[in-house]
Amino acid sequence: MKNNGEWQMLLGAQTKKYQGAIAIYTSPDLYSWDYRGIYFGNPILDQMCECPNLVDFGEEKVLLVCPQKRQIKPDKDISSYSGYFIGRQNKYSFLPENRIQKLDQGFDFYAPQVFTDKKGRKIMFAWMSRMNERQEQQCPTREYGYIHCLTLPRKLVLKNGQLYQKPLEEYRNAAKLERYFREREYEFQMSTDFEIYEMEPADNDFKVELCNKNIIIEYKDGQPWLKRKDWSSNNYEQKKIKISAINNLSIYCDCSAIEIFINDGQIVMSARYFCF
Repeated sequence: MKNNGEWQMLLGAQTKKYQGAIAIYTSPDLYSWDYRGIYFGNPILDQMCECPNLVDFGEEKVLLVCPQKRQIKPDKDISSYSGYFIGRQNKYSFLPENRIQKLDQGFDFYAPQVFTDKKGRKIMFAWMSRMNERQEQQCPTREYGYIHCLTLPRKLVLKNGQLYQKPLEEYRNAAKLERYFREREYEFQMSTDFEIYEMEPADNDFKVELCNKNIIIEYKDGQPWLKRKDWSSNNYEQKKIKISAINNLSIYCDCSAIEIFINDGQIVMSARYFCF
């Protein structure tokens, strides 16, 4: 990024005390770089901070971070996730104005990167990866030479102190099928196409079952649940979040990836899954 006539680079880092931090470097020409210190440090960054991104919304900035905690011997991942702070930049440091918020409430989301396109949109991609070791070893796509994939590109909008994520309008033209429904319970079978499902719940409680019940979305007693069948154990895993109401739901999915946008992107839940 360029700020006040100089290029600035943020690097995820770890201090000598094994605490997560973000370092900042500056350059006049993109060739020679000078270290300017710690751009942001906070205990919430755990032992290591990966993949920092600064998204410029004018006076307000959004700092994306990936805190990580590892067991040093042996080198094993204990926890890691993607979150963001809203704040402002003061020369070579970031001053947060809120607590960290998760970018995605689902199973598989990490290492987001943000770009600005020709229309001025802030567009974010991320890695659909947080599988455990057993899930990776038994991932069905191994026979095709890969395990993980990327999310859909999402447009970022800062609104009322919260970051909204919206699927790009272009994807509606790419979808094989777009379905609208208002029923309380709905079930869709396995498909190999890229499909979009739009829902405006007619009731406070509802359930949607997708892809031979490998994915279940349920809203009950004020709690939205995302459940998926673990292909390595055949048991269901689940994620839940607190939200006062669901006004609309957009589901973008193909044969192994699903991204769920709640209330116009106020909350997003992403997951890999495999139908058998």
